Amino acid sequence: MQRLLGIAVVVASGLMKLSIAAGPADEVIEGRIAAASRSSITIVDKQGENLLVLLAADCKVVRDGKPSEPMMLGVGDRVRVTTSDIGGKLTASHVEAFSVQRSLRPVDRTSCAGRRR
Repeated sequence: MQRLLGIAVVVASGLMKLSIAAGPADEVIEGRIAAASRSSITIVDKQGENLLVLLAADCKVVRDGKPSEPMMLGVGDRVRVTTSDIGGKLTASHVEAFSVQRSLRPVDRTSCAGRRR
């Protein structure tokens, strides 16, 4: 019985250490960029609310599938941001953006070519 209790204590303490190391739960936010700077971005989320998100010092930024910098993000870019609450502030660890030009479908100009009225 004492041996079983000892095993349970070791397992429980190991689980506590794992949950502390994982930190706060991450949240993914999707929307469009309303403003961007070196240290933060403002996102208009799917509910139409403006969210100020700070960029962590080690934040990874990817735009159109390529590594990028926060200053390369453009107003209107579609964005998916992985955030966590650090000290009561929404802070991003990863930003994935798709430029406005990339998210629009190309116009088919051949469908009207050669027609006269």
